Amino acid sequence: MESSSAKKQRNSNVELLKIISMVVIVFAHQINPYSYSGIGGTVDFSGTVTTDPQFLFLLFIGPLGLFADVVFIACSAYFLLESNRISVKKVFFLMASDVIIMSSALVVRAAIGDEISATQILEAIFPTFLQVNWFVGYYIVFYLFHPLFNYENSTKRAWLSSP
Repeated sequence: MESSSAKKQRNSNVELLKIISMVVIVFAHQINPYSYSGIGGTVDFSGTVTTDPQFLFLLFIGPLGLFADVVFIACSAYFLLESNRISVKKVFFLMASDVIIMSSALVVRAAIGDEISATQILEAIFPTFLQVNWFVGYYIVFYLFHPLFNYENSTKRAWLSSP
């Protein structure tokens, strides 16, 4: 029988893969493969055939973000395999950090002179509920249901360990 006081070992390779995925996701979110509108004007990539290294780099990195989403979820699932516990504190932390990041981004945008609408303010205050950051909301749902996903695993382990 396993000791409940024994701490689960973290796998630093999986942690590193998770961190790399986060960096790629953030970087890919800064890229729209069709156009970019910013302070310097608009760059339109639609229908353009070019050998420009910047364009090719953007074309490569954009879809990598989708792959990194899947890798991030897989790494998160790996660490939840042995857990049947849900922490309300963790759910609150995820939602609060989402609000802090969205609000900080709005403050930076306002500081550089972008106009901020009432809709954007509401989206920054309630990003999870308004599905502005759909990934955070879906991750929270995944986290809340993970004990059900582990149910079959835990019953097999109990059956195998019983005398």
